[in-house]
Amino acid sequence: MTDSKVLLDTSAWLAFFDAKDDKQIFTLMLGNTIIYTSVLTLFEMRRKFLKGGIEEDAALKFLEAVREHSILAEITDTIALSGAEYAAKKRLASVDSLIYATAMQHACTLITFDNDFRGLQNVKVLKLEDKK
Repeated sequence: MTDSKVLLDTSAWLAFFDAKDDKQIFTLMLGNTIIYTSVLTLFEMRRKFLKGGIEEDAALKFLEAVREHSILAEITDTIALSGAEYAAKKRLASVDSLIYATAMQHACTLITFDNDFRGLQNVKVLKLEDKK
């Protein structure tokens, strides 16, 4: 049996950080899933933490945990060129198109809560589970 490969986008990691959706993401971490994260996701999370007034120590620990539990995917020239095509053809924002191109380059399923990716190939758009 081969391990599955996923790329978690910013919305997936932030849902995990905020404990809005710890179950779906944590299940991926416990299985034989190989988790990738785009370096752009680190940028987006860091920016959000800085803007949102998240305590520095907690933010840095979480970002370190992301790095420890996933393979960081750099933006290459191939990803940049593919990202531009996705942005133009799929009407994705620049960062979203680069994250999607990164997932495709690494043959990963993109895991997200962002509906902008809905309908794209190899994407799983999750819904926040009710935490009653």
